[in-house]
Amino acid sequence: MDILDYAIQMERDGYEFYLRSAQKQKDEAARRMLEILADDEKRHEEILKGMQQGKARMIASKKFAGIKNVFQKLAAAKQPFINENGCLSGVLRQGVEIEARSVELYRKNAAQTADAAEKEIWQKLQAEEEKHQKLLELTLEYVDNPQTILENAEFLFYGYDR
Repeated sequence: MDILDYAIQMERDGYEFYLRSAQKQKDEAARRMLEILADDEKRHEEILKGMQQGKARMIASKKFAGIKNVFQKLAAAKQPFINENGCLSGVLRQGVEIEARSVELYRKNAAQTADAAEKEIWQKLQAEEEKHQKLLELTLEYVDNPQTILENAEFLFYGYDR
C-alpha cells in the first residue's frame, strides 16, 4: 500500500469512527461536533484522492467553523455535555489518538516530498488535524471539568472561526 492509499484509508477510518460515534451520542452538541469532524475527514479523503489523480488542491472546509457555535451555546447555557457511562470521554480519547496519528503522518509526508504543491497540501492537512486534536483535547477537558473549562477563552475561541 502506497502512502496515499494509506492516508486515504486513515481518513476513511476516521470518517467512519466519527460518524458511528455521533450516532451513539444522546447529547445533541456532542453529536453535532462529531458529525462536523466526520465531514472534515471525508473532505480530507477527497483531497487525498485528488492528489492521487494528480490534481493536488485543497478543498475549503464549510462546516468546521460551526463548531465554535456549538460551544458558545453550551457556554451561554452553562450546560455540560452528556457523558453517559463515560461514552463521550472514550470517543474523545480515541479521537485524540486518531488525530495524533494523522498529524504525524502528514508531518512526515510534508518533509519527504520534493513537490511544492504536495508539500503545501500535506502541511495544510497537518494543520487541520492539529486543530481537530486540540478541539478533542479541550472537549475532553470540558467533559471532565465543565465549570473550569467554560471560563477558558482558548476553548471557546480556539481558531474555529476560520
